[in-house]
This record gives sequence, C-alpha cells and structure tokens, in this order.
Amino acid sequence: KRLLNIPQSESRKERLESVLKMKLKYEERPREDIDFIFLAADARHGRLIKPQLSYHRASRIPVYSTSHIFTGRGDPGRDIDLDGVQFGDMPWMLVGDGRVAELRAALQTGWPHAHTGLDRLYALGIDAYAIIPQLDRLSSESAVRFSGVTSGLSLGRGGRLHRQLLWAQFRKGVPVLVDTFFQHKGQFDFDAGDTPAARRAN
Repeated sequence: KRLLNIPQSESRKERLESVLKMKLKYEERPREDIDFIFLAADARHGRLIKPQLSYHRASRIPVYSTSHIFTGRGDPGRDIDLDGVQFGDMPWMLVGDGRVAELRAALQTGWPHAHTGLDRLYALGIDAYAIIPQLDRLSSESAVRFSGVTSGLSLGRGGRLHRQLLWAQFRKGVPVLVDTFFQHKGQFDFDAGDTPAARRAN
C-alpha cells in the first residue's frame, strides 16, 4: 500500500469527510506517476505480491521481473497469480519446441538433477562448448550474434560476451513469448545432438 501511496489516498478521503461532516463513497486510487513496477521476487513470493497489486487497483501498471520469477516447470494453477508479469529468461527455459526442447527433455529424463535449480547451468555448459568454434567469427564481425540456448550472444570489447535474453509474459499461468524480434522457433547455432550433454543423455 505504501508503494502505491494508498495511505495518502485514504488520508485525503478522511480529510474530506472531516470538512464535509459526512461519510463519502470511496475507491482507493494508486499513484499515477509510476511507469512500471520491478518485482524482485522468486515465484513463491511473486504469487503473493502480484495479486495484492491487482487488489489495490494497480493492474494497469506494467510489472517486470527477473528469471527468478519462473521456476522452469509449467504450473498454470499456481502461476496464474503471476498473470501479466513480464520477465527475461533464456531460450532453454522458454522455447517449448524444436531441438532445444528435445535436448532438455532428454536431460530431464536421464539425469537425476535436471529438475533442480541447476537446470540453467546445463544451458550454460552447452553454450560454453558450442561457442568455441564461433569465437573468431564473432570477434571479426561485430554485428554477428551467436544464437545459443542461454541467449543471443555477441562478443564485445575485451572479449566479453553480452547476452540478449528472450522476454515472456505470464498469461493464464503460462509464460508466453512476447519477443517478436528474436523468435527462436528451435533455430540455434549448434547441433543439439553433438554436445557432450547430448551424447551422454543418449
């Protein structure tokens, strides 16, 4: 309530009632000088906070979060409380078809820890292996980007890799891609069947 200045709205109502000597019909109004709300929370806490924003009539304000808001497992029944939240995450977690989805499914079937918080580290390992042959090309052509399972990767000054995550929004409890510029559709710059992880999974 304090974030949205609801107490100030309540105070204005009380002052008016005091001046007019009568009870007023009242509908709380959140502050109007907010462009967006950044929700620094994991899924469990986000499911508690987001409905409170809607309850206090702040549903018109865009809500952004980090990848921590998404557990990586489809749970529409619980995640419906996160509807409207937009967040950035890696294709490994968001793309539901194509070679990457097949590789992730194979890992989750054959590896005992695939459903833990380490899931995103598998993607990091895949890209770390797959990008090595592409480093010369990335360093010589600044506009070139490597489409990996962690993100779109480009090589900047000092040999630093820069990431461009995908953006998704919870709709009916399901993350839906809203990134129209970078729609993967399963097209990546590596052979999903020719990585150590894939060979071991097979």
